[in-house]
Amino acid sequence: MKLILVHGIWQNSPKDKLEKQWIAYLKTGFENQNLDSKILDGLEIDFVYYNDVRKKYKVSKVELLDNNLFNQAMDPITLTASELIYEFGEPEHIRMMEQSNLLPNKYTALKILAKIIDGSRASVPLARIFAEEVFLYRNNDNYRNEVNQRFLNCLGYPSVVLGHSLGSVVTFNSLTNQNLPINTYITLGSPLAGKTFHNLVKPLAKPKCCNQKWINIYHNNDPVYMKELKTMDDNIEITSDAQNPHGISTYLTHKKTAQVIYDALTQ
Repeated sequence: MKLILVHGIWQNSPKDKLEKQWIAYLKTGFENQNLDSKILDGLEIDFVYYNDVRKKYKVSKVELLDNNLFNQAMDPITLTASELIYEFGEPEHIRMMEQSNLLPNKYTALKILAKIIDGSRASVPLARIFAEEVFLYRNNDNYRNEVNQRFLNCLGYPSVVLGHSLGSVVTFNSLTNQNLPINTYITLGSPLAGKTFHNLVKPLAKPKCCNQKWINIYHNNDPVYMKELKTMDDNIEITSDAQNPHGISTYLTHKKTAQVIYDALTQ
């Protein structure tokens, strides 16, 4: 059995460092659930990394404005801004949002948008980076195909596929357009049910190549998981007091996530 891991938006760390972090989180989750983490040591793990692909493509401000990225309901704003704050933001950005009383905590994305409009210099460049990556995957066929191919190159063996955040979009979009079978499909903190990637994930149904279950896991306070996914086999909610409810560490170290992954690998 092989485990294939696919990360989300703007992972700026080198591949080796990021892969080690994910595996360390996995082991912690197994140990939290009293599972044998040693099975990960002998397991074939493919970590699909595509941050270097993003650096090859440039998006102009005109393109972002012409495509109305920040004005399509609330979904694109939530995807980009929430990932900025909760997964990759600096502590001062998180504090900035916590101190804003413009909207309930649930609408963190709109809070950061208000700050951007108000001229917060710290937020604008980072929010633009996120907007660019969402724009590229959604609208640039060459970029999307190159990212998808990195994932598809890992298939061909009995596999458990796990995609986090944008990684769930990458895996879903790829799996629905190919026939190589996989075993279990796991999505974490997924924006698949939102409008942002609607044109890429129709119909939103379990990929036919998935021989076992599609299991979706979401944190009850994750702002990126905005709408319930109703087409998978299991929809599992996790809860914690994590400051970073969308972060990969929050998901992989949780007992419920660990049990799902362990069962998928050992069935």
